[in-house]
Amino acid sequence: MFGDFWIALYIAQNYKICACVNTPTMPVNSARNYIVKVALSVFGRLGFAKTTMSDIAIAAKKGRRTIYQYFKNKDEVYKAVIEDETEKLISQLLPIIESDRSPGDKLKQYFMLRVKIIFRLSDQNQAIKYGFLNDYKRIERIRHLFDDRDYKLTIRILREGIDKGVFHPENVELTAKNIGMAARSLERECISLNYNQACKKQMEHFIQLIIQGLQV
Repeated sequence: MFGDFWIALYIAQNYKICACVNTPTMPVNSARNYIVKVALSVFGRLGFAKTTMSDIAIAAKKGRRTIYQYFKNKDEVYKAVIEDETEKLISQLLPIIESDRSPGDKLKQYFMLRVKIIFRLSDQNQAIKYGFLNDYKRIERIRHLFDDRDYKLTIRILREGIDKGVFHPENVELTAKNIGMAARSLERECISLNYNQACKKQMEHFIQLIIQGLQV
């Protein structure tokens, strides 16, 4: 499945999309957002490869011509879905960043929640889980929107730790990049292990090693 992992982001939180109301007089932004929401439901049901613009139009109860007024092709619709759902995922992680926790605790809680959310999303749908485990390279190519935000948030935690004198990385940007790469590897393993106790313990150990290394 082409990026079905990311489709779960909306489905897990909203469960169902009602495409039963035809609103031809919607403002441009509202109509576009409606199409994106409905498209997400269709992608989640059929997968990216099997979804067509006609499927999206039928689900939205609109003509294909209306869909093409807002999006040139299916790829553009899918990109809009990813952008929208990336914001939703980040919004779940921001409260940790903005809390009064210590930098070390922020780093730990941030990555524990990150993996937990991603596992929960993949666990909602076996097709998504299969795509994540068996077509990971393709998924990696489309998750860059989230990875870029994740990288910046990790840097934010690291810089706070530096400012408070508790973290001492030689290179903040490279450290954030390497932490992200390691975390993505553990995400995949946790999904394959159904996020069991062994996985949780491994994540906690990984984060503790990172924190100890940053404090040297």
